[in-house]
Amino acid sequence: MSNKNIITSYIRNIIILAAIALIFYAVSYAVSPPYPISLVFIFIVNGIFIPIIVFLILNLAGNLLMSRNINALKALGMVITRLISPAISIYLIFTALIPILLPLNTFINITTAIMTAYLVILGLLTRSFGTVLGHTTRESIRGLGTTIALFGMAMLTLQIYASLYTLYTQSIIPMSILILTSAIYNAFLYAAVTSIVITAIVSLGFLTPLRPVSMDMAHISGDTMYIVAIIGMAIILGTLTPYDNYITALSISALVIITALISYRLITAYLRLGESRVRDIYSEYASKVMGKIVNNDYELINAMNDFMANGNKEPLLRYLTNMPTHCSDVRIKALGRLRRYKPPYYGGLWPWETSGIKTKAVKDAEIRTKIATEIITLISTCQEEKQAIQVSAQPTTPPTAPTAQYIAEDGTRIYAQPTEELPVKPLEEETKTKQEGTVIKQEETTTTKSKDEQKGNK
Repeated sequence: MSNKNIITSYIRNIIILAAIALIFYAVSYAVSPPYPISLVFIFIVNGIFIPIIVFLILNLAGNLLMSRNINALKALGMVITRLISPAISIYLIFTALIPILLPLNTFINITTAIMTAYLVILGLLTRSFGTVLGHTTRESIRGLGTTIALFGMAMLTLQIYASLYTLYTQSIIPMSILILTSAIYNAFLYAAVTSIVITAIVSLGFLTPLRPVSMDMAHISGDTMYIVAIIGMAIILGTLTPYDNYITALSISALVIITALISYRLITAYLRLGESRVRDIYSEYASKVMGKIVNNDYELINAMNDFMANGNKEPLLRYLTNMPTHCSDVRIKALGRLRRYKPPYYGGLWPWETSGIKTKAVKDAEIRTKIATEIITLISTCQEEKQAIQVSAQPTTPPTAPTAQYIAEDGTRIYAQPTEELPVKPLEEETKTKQEGTVIKQEETTTTKSKDEQKGNK
């Protein structure tokens, strides 16, 4: 579909939806009490039609910008279509829900609860948008989205806590439920603060020397937030026991230890200690595998070397994908084995990993060697079959008719190959006289005539 047709389709849909929305608006104001019927019509317009119309308008604008040849406009169009458009549409839906949910306002502040819930949705949208970007930008945007979502969950839990506290003061619920809610709020709050720190460290990847630190921090970000969230919960839940002071002290000590361990790991990532310790192991196994490639296919050689030495399987996947169609079975088998392989991570190191990293590298190098050997064998088999097919397809040369090489004493023609020696006596003078005028032609029937017959014919 051309760009003009797409624009026409967007405009047509927007006009149709706007006309239907106006009809519903007119009906909502024309309907007499009871009031809830009018409220439903208003929600259909404000919570369904208007968000869809806004979504289409923003997507139209974003697609127009993305169709330009200017990179800045393309980036802006992608932000509008993938983030701003759904974010605004969902916001309109949430705000349209507020009048309908107002009867619940006595239990919880509906407006605040809906806005905090929207904050969670906005954070998830931001995380989703970050997945289409480059590594450092991706992880930074995803970290920002995680922070927004965690703060939204913390604020939403706080609203629930405030409502439960009212019930607690009325002796409707026990204290334990209130403390549990407070622990959940503390977990989200601790995780959100941790996410801010992690996002800041990940953003250092825009500086090339600090990119290993950024990548390693992104690698352990999830586990770090989980651990900190558990510690945050433990600090509050400890108040349910008589040992709350000890639990608080242990929790703070755990935070200090975790901070020290992460700092150590980030230093090893910056120094690339993990990669330097396993590089020789992979190089040794790579040299063994490269010796098994018998042809001069440089694309295969480079792809295989990159896979064996660095664990990068993308070039090898591209090579196998582009193999000829007659090797489809080979390609499917090789691609399946290669896609299932996941290389280990050798970024930062925990203190307890320094002694076992070489053992892990040897095991992984053996796995790579097995995969590479299978692929080389399959490719070699495929190439041999291809050569056999080409040979069998070549046209065969029909045998040539034998030619008369000599004439025996009795006038009989003798046939033989050019290289074959014929044990025939030379023609005597008398025989030569008899056969004078004889014509011998290859692959033709000839007749021997004597001189007298030739004179008679004349």
